[in-house]
Amino acid sequence: MSREIKVTVLIFFLTTLAGSALHFLYTFCPNALTAVLAPVDESIWEHGKLILWPGVLSAALLTRLYGKGARRFAAVALGLVILVVWGFLYNSVLKGPEFGNILSYVAEMGFMFWLPCRRSTPPAP
Repeated sequence: MSREIKVTVLIFFLTTLAGSALHFLYTFCPNALTAVLAPVDESIWEHGKLILWPGVLSAALLTRLYGKGARRFAAVALGLVILVVWGFLYNSVLKGPEFGNILSYVAEMGFMFWLPCRRSTPPAP
C-alpha cells in the first residue's frame, strides 16, 4: 500500500471523528463562532457542516501533500449534495432509524475520500 493511501486513510478516520465531534460543539459551547462551525439544530442543512468544515480542511491538507486539489474540493461539494439529498430522502420519505444517519455519514465521508483517489483512466497493460 502506498504512503499516499495510508495517509489518506488516516486523515479519513481523523476527519470523520472531527465531524462527529462537531455535532456536539454548539451544545457544549454556544456562541457565534461555534454556530458557524457546528450544527445549531437537527436540520439536514445544518448537518452539512459536519462534512463541510472537516472536508475542506482535509482536502486542503491532502492537496498540499499529494495534489489533486480540484478533485478533492469537488468531492467535498458532491458530499454536501449527497448529504442533503440522501438526508431528505432517508429522514423525510423513508423515515429510517437514527443509526442509519450515522452509517450514511461515514459512507459519505468514505465516498468523499475515495472519489479523488480513484483512477481516471485504466492502468496500462
